[in-house]
This record gives sequence, C-alpha cells and structure tokens, in this order.
Amino acid sequence: MAIPASYRERIETRVYPAGHMMYIHPESRVAQSADLADFVRRASNR
Repeated sequence: MAIPASYRERIETRVYPAGHMMYIHPESRVAQSADLADFVRRASNR
C-alpha cells in the first residue's frame, strides 16, 4: 500500500490472543476496548 512515510509512523497495531474472533475471548475484547479508548483520547488531544 502506498502510504506516505509521515502517515506510516502514526499507524499502530496490536495483536490479541483472540485474533479476529474477539467474541470468544472476553479478555481480548476488554483489552481492545481499552486500547481503542486510549487511542481516541490521544487523538483528541492533538
């Protein structure tokens, strides 16, 4: 994917034990929700 370098440095990835099936692993779903809330908080303060 042709993403400019200035954007690539802002891309974050996370890996959760549930993989793509978050509905079968409550701990992963909770962690993902916390990570998303943190992302939104940080993005809102820019």
